[in-house]
Amino acid sequence: MRKVIVVSCWFWATWLWGQSGEVASKCAPSLRLDETGEVFAVVVSDAAAFEQQLSTTAPQARVLHRYAPAGVIVLRCPPEIFWMHVLPMSEVRFADRGQLTGQPERAVPGHDLSVNDIRAVHVQHPTLDGRGTVISIKEWRFDSTDVDLHGRVLLSGLSAPQTTVHATLMATLAAGAGNSNSRGRGVARGAQVLSSSFLGLLPDADEEYEAWDVGVQNHAYGTDIENYYGAGALAYDVSAQRHPELLHVFSAGNLGEAAAPGGTYQGLSGWANLTGQYKMAKNALVIGATDTTGQVQSFSGRGPAYDGRVKPDMVAYGPNGTSEAAALVSGAAAIVRQCLQEQRGLLPTSDAVRAVLLAACDELGAPGPDFVSGFGSLNLRRAVSAAQRHPIWQGVLAQGEQVDYTFDVAAGTHELRAVLCWNDPPAAPLASFARVNDLDAVLIGPAGQMWLPWVLQPYPNADSLRRPAQRGTDTLNTVELISLKTPPPGSYTLRVSARAVANGLQPFTVAVHLDTAGRFAWKTPLTGERAVCAGELTLRWHHTRPETHGALSWRRLPDGPWVPLADSISLNTGRWSWRLPDMTTAAQVRMSIDQGEWLSDTFLIAPALRLSVDVNCPDSLLVHWNTAAPDAQYRLWGLGARYLEALSLTTDTALVLSKTLFPQSRFAVSALLDGVETPPSAAPDVAEQGAGCYLNALLALLDEGRGSITLTLSLGSLYGVERVFWEKRRPEGWLTWHEQAPEGLLLQAEDSPVQPGKHTYRVRVRMSSGAWLTSDEISVYYAGVAGAHVYPNPALPAQVITVLAAAEQLPAQWQLFDAMGQLVAVHAIEDGYTEVRLPHLSPGFYVWRLLTKGQQVTCSALIIRP
Repeated sequence: MRKVIVVSCWFWATWLWGQSGEVASKCAPSLRLDETGEVFAVVVSDAAAFEQQLSTTAPQARVLHRYAPAGVIVLRCPPEIFWMHVLPMSEVRFADRGQLTGQPERAVPGHDLSVNDIRAVHVQHPTLDGRGTVISIKEWRFDSTDVDLHGRVLLSGLSAPQTTVHATLMATLAAGAGNSNSRGRGVARGAQVLSSSFLGLLPDADEEYEAWDVGVQNHAYGTDIENYYGAGALAYDVSAQRHPELLHVFSAGNLGEAAAPGGTYQGLSGWANLTGQYKMAKNALVIGATDTTGQVQSFSGRGPAYDGRVKPDMVAYGPNGTSEAAALVSGAAAIVRQCLQEQRGLLPTSDAVRAVLLAACDELGAPGPDFVSGFGSLNLRRAVSAAQRHPIWQGVLAQGEQVDYTFDVAAGTHELRAVLCWNDPPAAPLASFARVNDLDAVLIGPAGQMWLPWVLQPYPNADSLRRPAQRGTDTLNTVELISLKTPPPGSYTLRVSARAVANGLQPFTVAVHLDTAGRFAWKTPLTGERAVCAGELTLRWHHTRPETHGALSWRRLPDGPWVPLADSISLNTGRWSWRLPDMTTAAQVRMSIDQGEWLSDTFLIAPALRLSVDVNCPDSLLVHWNTAAPDAQYRLWGLGARYLEALSLTTDTALVLSKTLFPQSRFAVSALLDGVETPPSAAPDVAEQGAGCYLNALLALLDEGRGSITLTLSLGSLYGVERVFWEKRRPEGWLTWHEQAPEGLLLQAEDSPVQPGKHTYRVRVRMSSGAWLTSDEISVYYAGVAGAHVYPNPALPAQVITVLAAAEQLPAQWQLFDAMGQLVAVHAIEDGYTEVRLPHLSPGFYVWRLLTKGQQVTCSALIIRP
C-alpha cells in the first residue's frame, strides 16, 4: 500500500509539473504537499457557472459546502479527477486542501471574570448584558437545554448533528446566565445564542446571518498551521464586507511553541503558528490566551500573520485553551455593541467594535503591539468606558482624502490610546500581502507635535520578531494604534488619510481611550463577591499611580479594627492571594498608598451555601440549606423566564413551598448579614434530586431463621413530622402494631415472630398541620420454619393458591394427593412465591408435599371446602 501511494504521489506531482505555470500557481502550499486527499477547496470566478460545468466535466465531484459571495466551494472527488479535470477549469482561481471540520481548542468549566475586568462591568453596569445581540457559536452544537442559556436559545436548521461539551462551554462563557451556579456566569447573559455548524469551515450563507440578525460569531476551533491567504481567509473577509455589523472572533490556537511548516516564517519555533489559514482574515479578531496573572500562555498561538501583520489581535483569560479566551471576547463584543447602539446611537459595525476593544486593551510589556499579545489584553471595564463616553468617529474616505478629528485631553491623563480600524476588501488567494486599501493615522498634539502609529519589525528572524514596536508608517495592517503615556493637556487632532483606496470609498472607525492618572480601583472584591470561609480569594486591582508599593489590610464590619495583611506590596502585580478567615462576617479590604487609602466594596465571608430538595410532593416542596450564621437572613431565588429571580426573605433554613405559589423548576439561596449578601448558591433541578413526598422509601427484610421481618422507612425530612405509625393488614383491616416519634430520617421497626404466609405493611405519618401521609404497601412472603407454606387453606375447587418456598429449597416440585393417595396435581416451583391454579377437586382432605432433588422437604394438609 505504501508503494502505491508513493507512486501515485510521484505520478500526480510529475503530471502537475508538466502543466502550465498558470495551473500550478493556483495551488496553495499545503496542497502541493498533500495531493492524495479527496476533499478540496476552490475559489472560482463564478460559482454558478463552475457548478454547472462541474456536472459535465467532473460528474464524480460532489459539492459539500459553498460560500457563493466569495466564490469558495468545498468539494469531494477522487484526486486524479481533481488534478486532471477540476483544477484546469478556467473558473478555478485557487485550490487548496479542503477541511470538513476543525478541532475544538479545548476548554474547561469555571472561569475568573475578574481577570479581564468583566465582573466589574456586571456589578457597576448591571443593564449592560449584551441584550440586542445574537452570538452564533460556530462549531459542533451546544446543549440548547442548558439552564444557563434558558430562554435565550434560537433554534434553527444551522446546527451540526452532534452536541459537545466544548460547544456548550463556549456558549456559556460567552453568554451564560449563571442560573445553575453563580460561578458559571458568562460575559453577556442578555445575548441570545445560536448554534451554527462549522462543517466545511466556511461562513454561513448571507441570508442566514440576516434572518437571525447575528452580531458576533465565535469560532473556537483550529486546523493545521497554515501561513498563507487562502479560501477561508478570503471568505471571512468577504463575509465581514457584506455584513458590516457582523464580527467574527477566532481562537488563535494552542500550538504556540510550534514552528510553521511553510511560508515566510517556516521553521521558526514559537512564531507564526496560528491554526488555520482562515485566521489570516483581516476583518476578524484573533484571540490568544493569558493565565490568571495576565501573562500570555506558552501554548497560545503566536503571530505574525503570513505577511507580517499583527496577530493575534488581542488576548484574554484562557487557562486551558485559546477557545475560552475567544468566547470571553465574543461576549465582550456583545456588550460593546450594546453600548454603541443604545448609549451612543452609533451603528455597531464590526470595525467599530474592534476599534473600541483594541483601544481599551491593557498593555502587556513594551508600548505598542507585539506578535505574542497583539494590541493587549481584554479589559471590558475600559472598553465600556470608551464606548460610553470617550471619542469615537465613523467615517469614509476616497483615494487621497483626509479628515481631522479634534478632542481634548485633560490634565492628569495617564495614557492616551487611539485606534484606527477598517474592514478591508478581500485580497486575492496567495496574495503576498493581504492589505488592499491603506489608511494612515497621525496624532497631532496641542503644540503641533506629531506621533505616528506603532509598527513592528516582521523580518523572519526571532530577534526581529521580539523587537519592541517603533513609531512609523504602517503599510501592512488594517488596525493602527497610537498611544502616549502622560500626554500633555490640550486639544489634539487625529488625522486619518487615504493613502490607497482601490475602488470607491473605504469606511473606518477611530476609537480613543483616555485613562486618568492617580487612580486606584478594586477589581475584586466587589459587591456580591464569592468569599468562602477558610478559602482563598485573589484580591485584584488596577492603578495609574506613581507609587510602586502599598499596604494591604482588612476589617470586619460594621466597626472592626483594620488588621494588616501585607505591609508593603507591589502595586504593579495587580493581585494578592488571601487565605480568608474561618468565620462568617461582613468584610472590607483597604489599600493604603502614601497618604491615601482606597476601600473595597463590602462583601460577605460565609460558608458555601448548598440548597437541597428534601421533599417533593404533588402540591409542595420542602427545601433546606446549611446555616451561614445564627443571625443571618436568607434570600430564596427561583428560575424565571431567563434568570434567577428573588422570591422571598426568611431567617429559617428550611421552607415548605406551595407549587401553586412557587412553580419554578430550580431554586437557590443567598445569605445576608449586616446588609451584605453572598451570591446565590447552586440551583439544583427539583425533578432530578430524587426526593419523594416525605416518604422516600419503605423496605422490608425477612430473616427466615428468626422468623422476623425488619421494616426500614426513609424520610425526606423531619420538618413538620409529628408521629409515625407502622400498620399491618389484617382480615378486619389495617392494624397499628407500632408507633413512634421520629428522631432521624431513617426509622426501623421489627415484626417478630411472624407466621408463615403473606404479610403486608404500610406506614402512616401524622404531620403537625393535622395532615396524614401514607406510604405505598409492601408485602413479604414467609415460607415458615419448614421451608414451605401454602395459602389460603382451606381453599375452593379450581382456586388459585400460593406456594411459598425457602430459597434453599429451589428449584422444587409441588405435589398434591387425595385421601386415597392418588396424585391429582403437580407444579414446578422455580421461585419463592408461586401461584398455582387447583384442578376442580371434590371437597375433602388432601395432602401436599414439596420435593427438592427428588427428596421430600416438607408436607402438610390442604382442605378443599365446598
